[in-house]
Amino acid sequence: MSFTVPYRQHHYVGEFADVASALAVIQANRWDTAKDGTGTPEEGMLYYNTTDKRALIYAESEWRPISTEHVLNVAADYGAAETWLFDVMEVDTSGGDINITLPLPAVIAAWPEGRRLTMFNVSTNLVNIDPNGNTISGRADIRAVAAENGFVEVMKVDDELVILSSEGSTFGTVPDDITNLEIWIDASDSTTITDIAGSVSGWDSKDATGTRSFAQAVVADQPTINTAAQNGLDTITFDGISDIMSAGDLTVFNNGAGRGLTVMAVVNLAVSDGGPIVAKYQTVGDEREFRVSGNDCRISDDSTWAATEVANWALPTICCIVEMTWTPGERFRIYINGELAALSPAAIIDITDCTSNLTIGGDDWAGGGWLTGDIAEMAIYSDVPSSVERSDLRTSWIVKWGINAKIVGAQLWKRDGDSDTLEPVATDDNVNIGAGEYTGSIATLTDLNASEIVVTDAGSTLTTTPFGTDAGEVAEGNQVPRLKARSWMGF
Repeated sequence: MSFTVPYRQHHYVGEFADVASALAVIQANRWDTAKDGTGTPEEGMLYYNTTDKRALIYAESEWRPISTEHVLNVAADYGAAETWLFDVMEVDTSGGDINITLPLPAVIAAWPEGRRLTMFNVSTNLVNIDPNGNTISGRADIRAVAAENGFVEVMKVDDELVILSSEGSTFGTVPDDITNLEIWIDASDSTTITDIAGSVSGWDSKDATGTRSFAQAVVADQPTINTAAQNGLDTITFDGISDIMSAGDLTVFNNGAGRGLTVMAVVNLAVSDGGPIVAKYQTVGDEREFRVSGNDCRISDDSTWAATEVANWALPTICCIVEMTWTPGERFRIYINGELAALSPAAIIDITDCTSNLTIGGDDWAGGGWLTGDIAEMAIYSDVPSSVERSDLRTSWIVKWGINAKIVGAQLWKRDGDSDTLEPVATDDNVNIGAGEYTGSIATLTDLNASEIVVTDAGSTLTTTPFGTDAGEVAEGNQVPRLKARSWMGF
């Protein structure tokens, strides 16, 4: 190819929507081969096509693309699910979630070792990568890539695909990927919500039965849609006054061996109060099953008032994930963003099925209160999914709902060495370390000295300070209070 002098400075001719527009400018400026506005482009001329978003070069008497922008827009030319063979892909998810399906295992088997695929999400929704029968780092699950510059880089190593690097990505588990799903409500799915001017009268569950739904016929007691409230997605707001929805007398637990009950929910409470997130709980003691609220959780053993176990806790007033898990014969547990936050004081043997309604936002207990805040998504299982399954779902929700995963939900824990029990939230005037306990008010950090921690339980004969005054101290180092103690012997 050659470019005739003196027109070499016109190698790149500009941005145009199509070939005809580019040729018109070339001919108008006499840059064409005939130099009179009647010829063709010179060999080697370049222009950028703004329609196809690619650069073209004029070679061998035709315009040929020299670049292709790997951008998929689900709202434009491409479907929601496509199969692609590529090296690097930027995915525009502004029109909605996009599923990227990898080639079949037989195709990938022919790839050379070290072949890489990198997928970038450059907009606001999710990229879902379907392995299509392959495994990625040993997992066959769909992998989700978070919005706004999340990416995942996959490489073929020893005949398998492994994750080389990633950011903002997770295995794309959704609630119905896990067995024994009883309820799944999702505020971001408008097809499951019945509303008039934002007041919600019906919220359908996405579980396999296709028949379960929460409803509220009284307009004054209907929650409302909070548009684009969390990570650009809708949530459902309960007013803390009278908003409540009921699914009727629906059993969602199983007393069988190894089964039980699990509630997982994405919530954003305005007030960390006693308002129920979800409950099956009446005023009458023998009509109580369970209740999960902003500051406590209850399960009734055999639905009797006396056997109700309460785990007190405090849910943060920001978007987070709360979980309650119970296996028959064991204590139930509460987690916030995967961190253990509370344990029931005693084990629950089983739950007796009663006739109370399964409700969200409130319950049938006269003193139960009302939820003040939003429910984004919830899954209820008649089982306790594995820690891996719950972690995968939790991480997918963190990506989907834009949750700050660094929120620490765990409490401070104290252990009673004599009874071998754990309790959360050690306060400043009751520090229990093993079998020793300090009681009394601590005015400042330096007032607590290890020499003052004495054994006070009934089985001990120690009644005075057993150590010298230099046995330990509380000091502030690197902004973190800590207890310093020397070792001792002889007791």
